[in-house]
Amino acid sequence: MKRNKMRHFLVPILLVAAMVVSVTGCGEKFDASRYVKGCLDASTKGVFEDYVAMTNTTEEQAKKEYEERMNSEVEAMTGSISMSEEMQEKYRTLYKDIYSKYKYEVGEAKEGENDSFTVPVKTYRLKIFEKTMEETQTKVEEEVKKNKSASTEETMQLYLETLANVLTEKLQNPEYGEEETIEVNLSVNSSSNEYEMSSADVTKLFAALDDVGQAQ
Repeated sequence: MKRNKMRHFLVPILLVAAMVVSVTGCGEKFDASRYVKGCLDASTKGVFEDYVAMTNTTEEQAKKEYEERMNSEVEAMTGSISMSEEMQEKYRTLYKDIYSKYKYEVGEAKEGENDSFTVPVKTYRLKIFEKTMEETQTKVEEEVKKNKSASTEETMQLYLETLANVLTEKLQNPEYGEEETIEVNLSVNSSSNEYEMSSADVTKLFAALDDVGQAQ
């Protein structure tokens, strides 16, 4: 189970890259809260309406970015273990389900100096990865004891299947941590005249959505 810092390093990069788009010069006051919510919904739930409305990104582009994020998560989770197309699709579906369970509430934006904004986001950490590897390993070892002739490849495939089952089971009745508020700052890039979120804030925000940092 390859769950490490790479995961929350990768996701904010993809999210920030998607958010650095032209949103100024429209003749209307910038709705920072809708912008943040739209970006979060597009990145985690595959809901693109606000994201497309607030940026110059098409729905087709947004969907492509979303699918790429899911593929990256599957690669980070399973590492170098070979997977059949069927198993890859199973994990992509699983990750979409995990992301769809992320719980957050975007609050009212506060305008600051130089057209900047601060948007409070209440997060509730999804308890999904903690001890997952330990549970999976225990189940796999029990099965291997029953079938001592299993090859390395068979054991790896058993691991993938078991890991998916453990995560799926946890998603049936998802548990969440206590409320935590993350302040997300937005400012206009002086070079491009486009709004962008602070990458440090986005990293902190995604880190608060699940318990990957506490996984064993």
